[in-house]
Amino acid sequence: MKDRKVLVTVFGYDAAHSPGGCTCAGGLPGPISMSSDAEDLKKFLGREFKDAVEVRFVDVRSVEMALYPEVMAVLEKERLPVVAVDKKPRFFGGLSFIAIADEVKKVLEEKN
Repeated sequence: MKDRKVLVTVFGYDAAHSPGGCTCAGGLPGPISMSSDAEDLKKFLGREFKDAVEVRFVDVRSVEMALYPEVMAVLEKERLPVVAVDKKPRFFGGLSFIAIADEVKKVLEEKN
């Protein structure tokens, strides 16, 4: 069953950043963390797919990046965060939970 699990990896900075626009309750702008965004994605995908998906966060400044050459190749061209599905970069510059869930569903169907 483990080989049927889809790995979603969010690559970004594990520090607060200030995206354009409102990011907190009440409409007040404020910094958010890409790692906390990844945690929110993990909760969302967990509700949708239970144990069929694993979500990880990797700081792009970490030595762990050496394990992801396909992602490293796109970092100079794309905005963070980068989201890889089963180690293949698929989404750039933001986290669209619905689009990522659609991709996970497609990959799960291919694995079954």
